[in-house]
Formats: sequence, C-alpha cells, structure tokens
Amino acid sequence: MKVTIFSLYENITSKIAMDYSRMKLGDKIIINRFARQLANIIQKQSLLNGNYAIYATGKYPMNRFCKKNSFLLAEQIAKILKRPMITGSYKYHYEKKLFMDNHVNDRVINGLPVIKNKRVLKKSNYHIVMIDDSICSGKSLCVSLKELKTITDSVSFFSLIKLNKGGYSETQINDFLITNNHKKINTLLQIIRQKGYIFTSHAVRTIDDLTSHEKQQLMAKLNYNRASNLKKAFRVYFGKKFIIQCI
Repeated sequence: MKVTIFSLYENITSKIAMDYSRMKLGDKIIINRFARQLANIIQKQSLLNGNYAIYATGKYPMNRFCKKNSFLLAEQIAKILKRPMITGSYKYHYEKKLFMDNHVNDRVINGLPVIKNKRVLKKSNYHIVMIDDSICSGKSLCVSLKELKTITDSVSFFSLIKLNKGGYSETQINDFLITNNHKKINTLLQIIRQKGYIFTSHAVRTIDDLTSHEKQQLMAKLNYNRASNLKKAFRVYFGKKFIIQCI
C-alpha cells in the first residue's frame, strides 16, 4: 500500500504549540482554523482526483459527549471539502503511566455517512485521506494502516505537526497551554463555554488531573448542561463517575 505523509507544521514555534494545545482541549475556533488550513492543502493534492474519503479514529464506542480532537478536526475537514467520512474506532483502557496510544485493542471501521461498508468503499476505489493531530510512530497509526489495507491501496496521512521534529514531547505540547498559564481554570472555562463545544479525550484527561479545589472551581462556573456533558464524557472515557474528593 502506498502511504504519503504531509504535515502542516514541521518547525513548531511557541505560538503553534499554544494553538495546538488549545486545539487538544477542543477550542472550536482553533479546530476550525486548522481544518481550513488542512483542507486547503488537501485540495491541492492532484493525486486525489476528487475521489477520496476522509478517515479518522475515535475511542470505542463512538459517542457525542467525548471525541478525539483529531476526529473533530476530520469532521470539519470532511464538511469543508464535502467528502464522505469513515471512522476507525478502537478500544483501550486509559492508564496514565502507560498512555499515549500504546495499548490499542480491537478496531472497527464504520462508514459515515455516505460509505456504508467496506465492500462499497473497495468497489468505489476511494483513496483514503487520514487525519490526525501529529505524526508519531504509535500503535494507533499502525493498526489503522493495517486495517485500511483491506479497503484501499493508497493512503495520504495529513497531520498538523511532525512531532518528532518539533522539539517537544507529546506530553509537553499537549499540555503547553495549561503548564504555561497561571489562570488555567479561567482558560478552560473560556474554551468549554464555546457554543457547540464537545469535550475531547485530552480535555477530560486534563480535568481529571486538576486538584479537588480546581475541579470545584470549574464545576461551580459551568451551567447545568455543560456540567452534565462533562460527567457523561468522563464516564464514557474513563468508565467511572466524575467525583470530586472532599479535602
């Protein structure tokens, strides 16, 4: 299978790191801007010839309360380019010390909303445009490519950054906004309160790492619907209730 790799940014400045970190937390303004930039690059690739589908991964089961930020990015790109989108969902149990994507289990590919199954996809001879936030050698990427071999013979992998050339570790750049911000609760609230906001997997991990006092501050300033969505996202991602330990 032929795999071509593109990155929006290879040299990562502090401004790019900050925007990337905001995107990881689900900032809709940043996600939409990055989506437009990537969509513009994708449109210029002559090898696609207009016959391609957008592909992204998410945590199984797929749901509307908690999504990977790269999945939100791909959804927006598919909308901009008016292309069909397929999803690869994979199962894992989050363990902070072992994470990032190093214990991926079963994967299921689903067609949404145009491509209904692998047979239709193969028959249509779609080229696959795979969207992720960064390029790194993880099991998630390898498993995706292995599965995609059954439905296509060519994949173009588009990411925002080339992490292994950017001078940051995955943890450092993911948390750049939080570790460089003494008003992190106010910043989290600013992002979470955006109209149509969806909690990302990194956002719930970040909130889980807050102190009990910080969690109380956050929850006290969220309206009922957003607080309820946070609790649902937390249960979907971690498989447990959102609990603030009393000090």
